[in-house]
Amino acid sequence: MIQILYTFLSKEFYETSLQEQLKIFPNDFTNKICKYKRWQDQQASVLGRLLLIRGIADFYDKQINGSDIGINENGKPFLKDSDIEFNISHSGELVICTIQKTLPVGIDIEEMKEIQIEDFFYQMTENESATIKNSTDQKRAFYNYWTQKEAVLKANGKGLSVPLKSFEIIENQTQLYKDEWYVSKLSIHPEYSCHMAAKQKSKYIIYYVDHREINTFIEKVN
Repeated sequence: MIQILYTFLSKEFYETSLQEQLKIFPNDFTNKICKYKRWQDQQASVLGRLLLIRGIADFYDKQINGSDIGINENGKPFLKDSDIEFNISHSGELVICTIQKTLPVGIDIEEMKEIQIEDFFYQMTENESATIKNSTDQKRAFYNYWTQKEAVLKANGKGLSVPLKSFEIIENQTQLYKDEWYVSKLSIHPEYSCHMAAKQKSKYIIYYVDHREINTFIEKVN
């Protein structure tokens, strides 16, 4: 079973709680966060890791802190000395985290803003571009493909070194470096596109975490 937690950004919550939230994390992460100029970027980064810590405590009865999270050579966060896999994404006002044991998992969420879709066709295969062009809702079709592909890349863990055009999503699955990936669409919010990728078809549960729950959890951890 894959656990998925999400929450929303809030300027009020940021102003009243950030300093307490940062106490959980090591100095290098705190210093990195404080360099971000936008409060949204600061809060999104912190909330993503708080969702992870909360999820592991709730579903795996394991207490971790910010120091237990490392970064591999490809820039992907991982949990030290653990077989728990996770991935975090944020866009607009939403932050989301997915967690499961043993097998890699990736998630991507994007606010569906107005963009010049044609500018991104070079990153799609011919079939994907054709599908988008022929869709009655081209913006949604584009973001669906984009979040599927990003979720696969994040699950694979190779990051930006893999061109999006190098693999094709067909009926919610694809192959990358001989690995099969299955993609699931997550209905989080009508203005966002969100997909999760895993190495096998898995059941999942989605949880909304409000700010009161986060504050209560922070008090216990601190």
